[in-house]
Amino acid sequence: MDATVQLALMAKAIKVFASDDTFLSFPVTPLQFTSEELNFLSTKSIQDLKNFSMLVNQIPDGEAWSPVENNCLWDIYEDVLHGVDTQVAWSTRTEEEEIHYQNAIKFLRHQREDGNWENSDAVKLYKHYEDQWFMLNEAYAAVASTAETSEDQSVRENWQQVKKPQFLEEIEKLKHKWINDGFKQEVEEARAIKARLGAKSPGMIWEQWKTDFNPDISSLTSTDGTRFYPSIFFPKNAIEEGSWQPFPLEKEEIKTLLDTTSPESKSRLNISNVKSDVISVSFEFSSAAIDRPWYDSDLFKARFWRFSDEQKQLSDGLTPPTGYCPAYVTAVVFARKVTVKKIVDSQKPESKESDAPTALSFSKVVQKQTLSTRDYSRQLGQVHQTPTVFNPKRDIHVLKQKHRKINRESNLRFRHNESDVSSKIFQSFRKAEKNRPKLPQAKVTRSQNVQTSQTILETMTDANQIYILAFTCKRLPTCPNADQALQW
Repeated sequence: MDATVQLALMAKAIKVFASDDTFLSFPVTPLQFTSEELNFLSTKSIQDLKNFSMLVNQIPDGEAWSPVENNCLWDIYEDVLHGVDTQVAWSTRTEEEEIHYQNAIKFLRHQREDGNWENSDAVKLYKHYEDQWFMLNEAYAAVASTAETSEDQSVRENWQQVKKPQFLEEIEKLKHKWINDGFKQEVEEARAIKARLGAKSPGMIWEQWKTDFNPDISSLTSTDGTRFYPSIFFPKNAIEEGSWQPFPLEKEEIKTLLDTTSPESKSRLNISNVKSDVISVSFEFSSAAIDRPWYDSDLFKARFWRFSDEQKQLSDGLTPPTGYCPAYVTAVVFARKVTVKKIVDSQKPESKESDAPTALSFSKVVQKQTLSTRDYSRQLGQVHQTPTVFNPKRDIHVLKQKHRKINRESNLRFRHNESDVSSKIFQSFRKAEKNRPKLPQAKVTRSQNVQTSQTILETMTDANQIYILAFTCKRLPTCPNADQALQW
């Protein structure tokens, strides 16, 4: 795809998939998988699970991103929970508050026989309807943008009078099901109680977080010796038939999107006009949330902990944010059957690349916002000229000494038990949540074929090739943001 289409595709994807508190990060190089590589829960492939987990736990650095294996979210999480310079405030709940808190916890999750926690049936239903609601809204936004920018009046009228009302009716019906059958209000109220009253007894919730993040239970070792904390996409059948929706991008829409794009973005790609030989780009998409059973997002929002070094920040909460972890990946947008139609000059000999599969990739220069991240792992070998309270080399070494099996005897024992651990993890993932049902398909009404005397070339990727179009990333608030009114 040329730079013009790249920019238009990014602009539309942001409209469809981003929200007020999230942004999209697009891969600079194509991230391509086979359906088998992403089906690691069925194949029980630890290596494929590791590859996906490492990818979605990298700390994003902006809207155009080239993930590299440096520090991961679990490194940041571990440093907060087990770091030698983390301070936790002291407080306690009243007897009445404790009852309310425990009732909320029991409503949200329960403990299995193996000691691990899993979502309650109410939360599973909540997530089940939440996934459908997001997918339908994304599918609506994807086809609405194309129909509303069409130069064909009949297409626009059909959308406004027929298709749009039908779509909005389906979305409204699903929302009512979510409220009536998916425990929407009850789950959200219980989560609010958990966050509010949990902060009133920091010590207890801190110990629970540490228990849930247990390297011996929650982590795995891949065949290449890499230690990782497994993360999967939800729902499990997000890449199976029935879970995909169309994402069209037509010539008229490309022009409209570029007309509303800032001059700064165009200048980065050296786009002086909106002309392109591409007539259309289309693919099927499926978005999926990232499920991390070892992680609780409340940690980054909690105000009852701080670092002894006030200069050490995960995020300063500004725009763009600066810190060790200014954002993290919360979801991915998968794409398949990527089809590009473009006009080619029949007088010129075709290049060898003309029949090559179309790949989703984006230029680094399109990046609007760069997050300033500091790399834990890169600092391990550096000597600090000015001593500070925070010493990554010392602190992370202590974490590894304290929380991982490093002597020979422990390693032998761990390898013996590794298969049991991985078996339990795969089993818990497979039965954890409900599958996505087959959703109503958004029908794309297209304009009449472009009338041209030139040759139109169409390329399409193999249906078994699945790309990551974008990562949905959530910005961290100011973190830590200690409440000075608490007892420290």
